[in-house]
Amino acid sequence: DRNLYVDKTTITIFEPPPLPDTDPGDTNGGNSNGGSSGGGGSSGSSGGGSSSDNTPIPELSVPVIVDFGKKLYEQEFQISNTEGILQWEIGDVQYDQAEGWITLIEPRSGELTGSDSATIMVTVSRNELLPGDYSAVLPFISNGGNKNVGIHMDVEELPPPPECYTDADCGDGNFCNGIELCAGDECIEGEAPCDSDQQCREGQEMCFDIVTLSAAVSGRQQALRRPVLRKQQYAWIRLECDEETQFDDTASTITITGASDNYAGVQLNPEKTPFCIRQYIFIPICIEQWATLGQWTIEITTDVLDSDSPFQEIIEADFAIE
Repeated sequence: DRNLYVDKTTITIFEPPPLPDTDPGDTNGGNSNGGSSGGGGSSGSSGGGSSSDNTPIPELSVPVIVDFGKKLYEQEFQISNTEGILQWEIGDVQYDQAEGWITLIEPRSGELTGSDSATIMVTVSRNELLPGDYSAVLPFISNGGNKNVGIHMDVEELPPPPECYTDADCGDGNFCNGIELCAGDECIEGEAPCDSDQQCREGQEMCFDIVTLSAAVSGRQQALRRPVLRKQQYAWIRLECDEETQFDDTASTITITGASDNYAGVQLNPEKTPFCIRQYIFIPICIEQWATLGQWTIEITTDVLDSDSPFQEIIEADFAIE
């Protein structure tokens, strides 16, 4: 800049003297700077060259998400470093739905040098989880930055378990309804072991043929009178069979029944023992004074086991109470 000085007679234009070469930040002015130019210049030069730090800075790299889909239970993923020494660890898992379905994370901490990498193993479990989408976060904490890895998993609605795997899963332990089988994961009912004209014995697990013999009550015993003056009356009924029977006084079963369920007053005499002579069977009975009048039936059943084909013999005969 030029300064203009005005005189009454003369106008003179001149250059101002140069300013001293000083540091704008130097508050001591040019004299101070000049007085210490040697030492001050050396100090400023050395400070600017050593300020940069050449120590390598680590940086953590992780995948954004690990997806297990609908079927996978185990997966691996990689984490890596760029340079320097990276120290890392995995914090507590942050679950969005349910908890505890991530069952294994291995390893959970470590150190990577230079461009090294590490493999992380993660295992999940779908047991007892409802169908749906499940997600969680693995927080990685390191001296090369903190980052998150998302974990995703689908749980499908499972089909019902198979009804059976082996024949043993289908068996109900009953002989008379046959042996159940397992076919195509389903139980198939067994076929009855006995024919329609046979009797199935569950306890003995045997099929019995039924042999029915005709018999008749002899003579006057076809119609018996109930007592009038006494409370009870005892009598022997003689059954005559068309052929020799398998009757056994210790093994045969004798029942006396009326024509309907409300019949009462006639039963076996417990003080006497039935017996058999050739084709004749003698049955002791007791008739009460109030016995029901009408038709009654004696039935004798005998199991025969000591033959090639076990069978049950049935003898029936009718009599009346008047």
